[in-house]
This record gives sequence, structure tokens and C-alpha cells, in this order.
Amino acid sequence: DDALVVRVSFKVVGRAVVPVTAAFTAPEPRTVTMRITEGEGVGSVVETHATPLTPAGSGRPRTAVVEAVLATSDRPYFGAVRALAPLLRPAMRSAAGRLWRDDLAYAERRWRLRSTGRFPG
Repeated sequence: DDALVVRVSFKVVGRAVVPVTAAFTAPEPRTVTMRITEGEGVGSVVETHATPLTPAGSGRPRTAVVEAVLATSDRPYFGAVRALAPLLRPAMRSAAGRLWRDDLAYAERRWRLRSTGRFPG
């Protein structure tokens, strides 16, 4: 039942952002779930799973990260907007790629700190 609840803004295009309130939980040791609780897309969920690919103690660890997204919207014409999806996909791929690079850089910094005893883990 523990959750970290924060206000976050998702960068959409250029300087445009969408502010939401999100609750982050860790239902399993290698799973993080983000549920939007207020703002655009209430009820949408992003679940991220990390699966070790190398055995413990084998040097630099490798991990596969899989993300599942369930997005919802109560906007009246959301279904009609789906027709624009092919035009929006390039921008969404770019934003997703940017987010993955940021997440990977963060994970690598934490790994370096933990592996050198400078961060509790």
C-alpha cells in the first residue's frame, strides 16, 4: 500500500508539457508501476519490469527492461484522435527514446555509486 505520489510533467513536443499527479509503487522486487491519479489520462498505468540477464557476481550486470503501457482518456473525441496516430507516432517514438536514454543514464549512475560503496543499495 506504500506509494510515492508526485506531480510530474510529461514533455510532449517542444516546450509543451502535460502536468499530472502520479503514484509510483513497487508491487514486486523488480517491478515499478506508475498510475496517473490526477490530470490528463487518469487511470493510465505504466508498468516497468527489470529482468537480470547475467548471473549475480559475473562482473558488470546486464538487465532487460520491459515496459507495458495502458493509456486511457475520458475526452469525448479520443477515439477520433486515434486516426491521427500514424502522424503522432514519430513524435512519440522520439519522446520515448529520450526518456529511455535518461532512465538508462540514471540507472548507470546509481549502479556506479552502489558498486563503489557510495550509495546504499
